[in-house]
Amino acid sequence: GWWTLRRGGGVMSTASEAQAHEAISVGSLYAVTGPYIERTFPVHPVGGLIGRSRKCSVSLLHDCEVSHNHANVEPHAHAHAGFCIRDIGSTFGTYLNDKRLSEPKRASEPYKLKPGDTVKVGQTTLRWQPRQHLDAAASVLRIPP
Repeated sequence: GWWTLRRGGGVMSTASEAQAHEAISVGSLYAVTGPYIERTFPVHPVGGLIGRSRKCSVSLLHDCEVSHNHANVEPHAHAHAGFCIRDIGSTFGTYLNDKRLSEPKRASEPYKLKPGDTVKVGQTTLRWQPRQHLDAAASVLRIPP
C-alpha cells in the first residue's frame, strides 16, 4: 500500500502522518519520462534542488545526463506568485516546455512555472502540478457523502 512511502529511512505508519507530510508541500513534480517514470517528487515552500546528488530534494541519481546540482525550483520573487525554475549551470541543460533555459554550464534567469508545464533535465521529464491545482483536481474526484 501507499503507506510504505519512505521518509528519512523510516516507514510512514499512518495515513495521517503521510497527509501531514503532504500538507507542507506546495506542489509536485511528476516524472512522465526517464528512469523515474510515474514517480512524484513533492516540492516544499522553500522550493528545492533538482540533481543527481542525494542532497537534492528531487534526487535523480540514476539519470546520468543530470548534473550533480542541475536546476532549482524556487518561490517567485513576488509573494503568492507561484514558483519558478532556474538552471544553475548544468551541462546538458534544463528545458521548460521543450525550450532550453540557458547555454551549457550557464545559470539561467528564473522562469515562471504554470500548472502542467514540463521541465526536462537529462532523460527525465517532470510535470509541474501546484498544490491549489492538485486540491482542485482532488475536490472534483471527491465523492459526496
